[in-house]
Amino acid sequence: MIFHLTQSLGMSFTSRADMPDHFEFKETTYGVPNPIDAGWNSARVQLRSNHPLESSIKNFRNNQIKLNNSVMLHAQGPAGPLIQAMELRAVKQIGRHPFLPSSNFQLDVLTGKDMEMDFDDFLNTVDFKETQAQPHMEVIALTENNLEKYSNVRNLLGKLGYTYQLSPGNLPLLEELLKDLMSSKEEVEQYKQMVKKVDKEKLNLQNIVQPYKQDNGKLALENIDLHTQLFKLKQEYEKEQKEFQKYKRENKLYVEDLEFLYRTAEERVKKLEVCSRTISGADNKKKDQKRVKSSFPTYDLENFLNKNERSIQKTCDTVQTVNNGSTKLNECEKMDRQASELFEEINELKLDNQHQADIIAALKCQITQKDREICRMRHALEGGRPHSAVSRDYCHPCKQKESKITSLEGELEETLKKQHEAMSRALHLAEKNQQLERELKDIDNMALAVEAECKSRVKNNLRNMDIVEEKLRQKGEEVRRLEETVMNLKNKIERDEMELENLKRDKQMLERSLHTAAGEKKNLNDKINYFLLIGILSHEKNLNSEIARLQEINKSLQRQMCDMEERVVDILGTSCKGHIKTKPLKKQNVTSSLPASKVQTSANTVISSKLGKGCQKYNNNEEHSECFHKNSCMSLLEKIQQERDFYHNECHRLKDQLGSMPYRKDSSTELIVQISDLEKEVIDLKRENCSLRHENSVNLKRLECSEHLSCSSGDSLKIIMDRLEKERDMALSDISRLQGERDALKEKMKLANESHIGEQARFEKITREYEERIRRLESERHELISSQSCQRIALANMEEKCDEYKENIRKVQSDYAQMKANYGQLKSLQEQTDRSLSDIQNRHSQIEMELRVATTKIHDKERIIGNLEDEILSLRKEKTNLMASVTFIEKEKDGLLVTLDNKTEKVAKLEAHIKQQEERARDLNEKVSHLEKKIE
Repeated sequence: MIFHLTQSLGMSFTSRADMPDHFEFKETTYGVPNPIDAGWNSARVQLRSNHPLESSIKNFRNNQIKLNNSVMLHAQGPAGPLIQAMELRAVKQIGRHPFLPSSNFQLDVLTGKDMEMDFDDFLNTVDFKETQAQPHMEVIALTENNLEKYSNVRNLLGKLGYTYQLSPGNLPLLEELLKDLMSSKEEVEQYKQMVKKVDKEKLNLQNIVQPYKQDNGKLALENIDLHTQLFKLKQEYEKEQKEFQKYKRENKLYVEDLEFLYRTAEERVKKLEVCSRTISGADNKKKDQKRVKSSFPTYDLENFLNKNERSIQKTCDTVQTVNNGSTKLNECEKMDRQASELFEEINELKLDNQHQADIIAALKCQITQKDREICRMRHALEGGRPHSAVSRDYCHPCKQKESKITSLEGELEETLKKQHEAMSRALHLAEKNQQLERELKDIDNMALAVEAECKSRVKNNLRNMDIVEEKLRQKGEEVRRLEETVMNLKNKIERDEMELENLKRDKQMLERSLHTAAGEKKNLNDKINYFLLIGILSHEKNLNSEIARLQEINKSLQRQMCDMEERVVDILGTSCKGHIKTKPLKKQNVTSSLPASKVQTSANTVISSKLGKGCQKYNNNEEHSECFHKNSCMSLLEKIQQERDFYHNECHRLKDQLGSMPYRKDSSTELIVQISDLEKEVIDLKRENCSLRHENSVNLKRLECSEHLSCSSGDSLKIIMDRLEKERDMALSDISRLQGERDALKEKMKLANESHIGEQARFEKITREYEERIRRLESERHELISSQSCQRIALANMEEKCDEYKENIRKVQSDYAQMKANYGQLKSLQEQTDRSLSDIQNRHSQIEMELRVATTKIHDKERIIGNLEDEILSLRKEKTNLMASVTFIEKEKDGLLVTLDNKTEKVAKLEAHIKQQEERARDLNEKVSHLEKKIE
């Protein structure tokens, strides 16, 4: 219901459909619709107009307020609506605590809704009732305590940097927030202290863990050696197992060959038994024929002679075929020998192929095992030494393994080529074998055809009568079936007619459903557009949440990377410090040796004072003593260095021997002998060291005497002596260092001996297990040998039986010659059967006449069936045409619906344009009315 101004009353009560004044397009900054964010419907304006009653119901309350305001304006003037508008504004601005809604009771009283109940209406408690007071009295109601609280809160917020204005109603909330903030600060400080303590403990733990890491590296190397040895043992065991499987397969093939020979012998025995039975049956038939001949009457001589001539010609032909068959049998024997040889070659090739396949499978298994070992080593090296350091230690064996792998790959390729060649040979031999088998079959068929012709002619004459009777029965059954098919076709035609009627009804129902579906389609499109907008908004929220989660994960990963880098830096720093600490030790040893030299120089001065009397004797030998002392010291240093290098080389050599030595029972004794030899060498070196010290002391005494004797060159000799004493101290420090290295080598030898003993015990256990397995395999092998002996005995028995069967075959061949003689007698019986055939042929002609009559009837019925089938095809074509017309009509209907939608959109746009023009006209009329009022 909309109120329009008029010149007479100023307002008219007419119900009209309204349109929205403003259409909200979701556009970008450049004024273009954004279909990515808001969907494709954002570019389309919803111009559908509402019903007049719907718009009046929606705007009933606003229209009522406007009507009351217009009445008050005419009755009270402009003061009445202004007072009411001020009251409504004051009631709407009632203050509440956060998250507490207002009941808007006073607003409902003013608008006249206090006696109505809506779904959103509720009443607050007495504490939160709506009261309207004067603003000046509310300001005076603030007490001094509230002012103090306000000032305190204000100062605290100012310290924190918040200079916003505050309302007195928010004081309790702000106090609680500030308390929470102070408590959270204290907790943060506590947690910081806890974090510092944890960092200190972490550093202490890292310092404690470093020696354990070094020990772990040593254990990892030992573990690697043990794994390599175990891997070799596994490979040896797999090789033995594969050889056993090969031996087992060969035995299986041998057993299968024996079974095949046994079956063939059994088949031959059965064939011979059948032949013996046929021979006995033929003897019985001869006796019967003699009896029949005695009972038959006489017959014409001419017919008898003609038939005898025909039979003689046939026997000649059969004799020729038999001679050809004998020559072919000899060829068959040769072909059998060739086939047997080919079978043997094929079996050998199959065995070679299986053996090569086993080798390939074994190599693949080894490759997979090595890959697993590499993966295991990488996982083991993740927390210890880096991969680059380990690869340097094992570079040479890796290259050897790579060369072995390349050689194995070349062997694999060669074996594959050989395998392909063997397969091609096997295929060629199989083709030859098939050809030979075909030729053998042809020869057998020729031999059998000669025997079958004699028997078939006798049997065919007897079977023809039975065949004719069966044909008559079949034709009668076909006639009955055709009658049944005609009845079924008639029923199908009736069913098709019923289906056509049902299709027409379904067509009508579909047209009705299409009309209803068009209306539902419009409603669904509107709903889909609404839900698309909602879905896009929810999808944007989910995307934002996922982006925030991914950012947090990225930050955590960056922190973990920083921690790992710090750990790596700490580990590298500790290793560098260890190297730096080892270097200054030499300096300390040198400095520690200096005071001893001073003590010795003081002693040397005392000796020089005592030997002052013999100074003149040694003046001439001064230069000779200096040169001798220098040469002796240099030779001592060179010897010590050579001994040091010798011991280093011996240590490395012993390590290599321990790594390459096989684990045997005698290895421990060899190690003990080597250790005893090394101890003897160490004792000898100690003796040499003592002798060198004694020589050094004697040389020093000589030098001191030469110093006292030569007064002119005293200063230069002191300098030389100081330098020589320093070199002596350096040599002593080197000797002490070599002794320390010797002790370390002894400890390493002890550790190696202990580990060797443990590994020896473990390998003894493994050898025991393998010995038990070998015993089992040997027991199985003995069982197989015993079974083979039994099979050999059975084969000997079978060969004896075969010899017996060959003798029986020879007897059968002699019987076959007798059968040929009896064949002439059978021909006489054939002549008698020819007479009986003439009678049967007469009967057969009568039956054929009856069949012709039946076939004519069948042709007539088949013509009727063809006509009915043509009618069915025509009906099906009509059905398809009707379905095509229905689809065409549906397409036209869809096109019409699309045109209707376009036209409705155009009509809606025109109505909107008309309404805009009407609104402009209303605005102009209102302006005109206002101007008229002002003029009045």
